[in-house]
Amino acid sequence: MNKELYFKELGIVLSRSEFTALPEQDELLPVEWDGLPLCRITADGGVRYWREDVAAPERERACERATDLACTVREYMTLLEQAPPLQAQSLTGDYRLLADFNGAVLAAH
Repeated sequence: MNKELYFKELGIVLSRSEFTALPEQDELLPVEWDGLPLCRITADGGVRYWREDVAAPERERACERATDLACTVREYMTLLEQAPPLQAQSLTGDYRLLADFNGAVLAAH
């Protein structure tokens, strides 16, 4: 999987959930919550953190949410990457076929 695309998509998803994704550092995506460092996410969806950054119960729950988001984004980006290209007349762009049932298709871009 393309690390840059994963970090870009993950940054968007994190920002919608009140996290702040900082620019990549040392192959990791630093994440802040409530203006303080929370964790760092690896390109394979793993999460690293310092114990003192998640010492309070609400910060621990926030780290768990960030971990869940990282796993979810990794999962759907992997599925999208593995999906075959959608072949259709007059369709332009990189669309992927996610499901096809009785002529009705679900695609992603």
